[in-house]
Amino acid sequence: MSSTESGAPVPFHGPGRAPAGRRLLLLSYHFPPSTTAGTLRWQKFAAAAAEHGWGLDVVTLDPEALPSRDDARFADLPPGTRIFGVPPTASRSQRLDSLLTRMMKWWRSRSAPADRPRAGGPVAAKSVTESITPDLIRWSLRPAELRRAYGCWIAFSQDAAWSKAAARMARRVRVRGVHGAIISCGPPHMVHDAASSLAHSAGIPHVMDLRDPWSQRRRLPAPLASPLWLALARRHERPAVRRASLVVANTDDLRRALAEAYPQATVMTAMNGLDDDIITPRGAGDRFVIAYAGALYLDRDPRPLFAAAARIIERRRLTPAQFGILLVGDVATYENRPMSALAADAGIEAFVTVMPRQPRGAMFALLADAAVLLSLQQDSAYAVPSKVFEYLQFEAWTVAITGPDTPTARVLEGVEADVVPPGDAAALEQVLDRRYGKWSAGERPGRPRGSERLQRRAQARKLFDAIDGITRGADR
Repeated sequence: MSSTESGAPVPFHGPGRAPAGRRLLLLSYHFPPSTTAGTLRWQKFAAAAAEHGWGLDVVTLDPEALPSRDDARFADLPPGTRIFGVPPTASRSQRLDSLLTRMMKWWRSRSAPADRPRAGGPVAAKSVTESITPDLIRWSLRPAELRRAYGCWIAFSQDAAWSKAAARMARRVRVRGVHGAIISCGPPHMVHDAASSLAHSAGIPHVMDLRDPWSQRRRLPAPLASPLWLALARRHERPAVRRASLVVANTDDLRRALAEAYPQATVMTAMNGLDDDIITPRGAGDRFVIAYAGALYLDRDPRPLFAAAARIIERRRLTPAQFGILLVGDVATYENRPMSALAADAGIEAFVTVMPRQPRGAMFALLADAAVLLSLQQDSAYAVPSKVFEYLQFEAWTVAITGPDTPTARVLEGVEADVVPPGDAAALEQVLDRRYGKWSAGERPGRPRGSERLQRRAQARKLFDAIDGITRGADR
């Protein structure tokens, strides 16, 4: 980040001086050129803001800190969009943690027995529980629980440090009488706390956009599955929601939960939805490919897929030239084991291809060649995987592993897609085998029918109609 001689911050993308007209100020850790899934929501909402007469100034993570970036995403943004970067900020607790870690390493190196294996030597792979539901989380003084509580403290401190730095940047960007509202989008969710304070001091509305649940989260990663996480989430969420002029939920299920927890809050739903920006044609290959794009975390377990595929391959006597599974994204491991080992366990290593995260266009080209696009199970009462919406834009059979009473199942009601209950290996095998049978008989899938109601543009119009309403009220 740089500044002009007058001290005003200079964006890393967009004009140095804001164009004339009313503007919104967005604080979001994820925004272009980031390639994370969370980036896409406001990357696409930006066009709807412009259609409603709003310019957009965004405070986000400094792109120099991104593990990967895709500058082609800037082309999606309306002219005049300005983006300001804030680098990662170490909190006091992080600096203390770093000091303690270095001290422990030094102590272990001094006290280690001579015959202890050196760091980097063979280590037995451990299988860990990926996530834990809140009803199983208890206060305890056991070492494992204390480590989780400590990890929560560090994680919240880290998020708070960046969020406060982002709010300081936003305070410098904001122009009185120009910016009509401050919007925060999380996770990371501590940005809501910082944006709430900034909006309150500026006397303008705060729009709190929950891309995923905060205190209502139904599963926590095992390293953070501590009662402290839940207590901190509730402590920070409560005042932010109560002061917000508008709270935006990503699904109707989350909206209902928030409305019940905070009956005085104004809560609405704005889903992600379809974008109609995929124009990659299907390839000419005759190989039946099942593709999954995204990350393997929490309970997105690929092993039921491998087991079902192994039975189909054996029964139909298929070769890798006829049948394959493609995993794209953060998919190299699951429960600390390499994906190649999990595929080998099922006897289908030769059929499984693993690729790292790709630029959006390259990923679309890969998915366009698939016969089946798979959404793995996600035990969440309030979220829909963003890839579900992307899948529905392709000429492919969509298969979602999800329970019947979930946001994903409700989104897919009336849509030409297969919904398979988690844990029902026979049902998954049956669906995939039926699709392979159609494929081998020469049938090719089209774009799923019934998805027209899920357009993101319609969701965005609802959101900005609501923002227009609260900003008009603030002007009076």
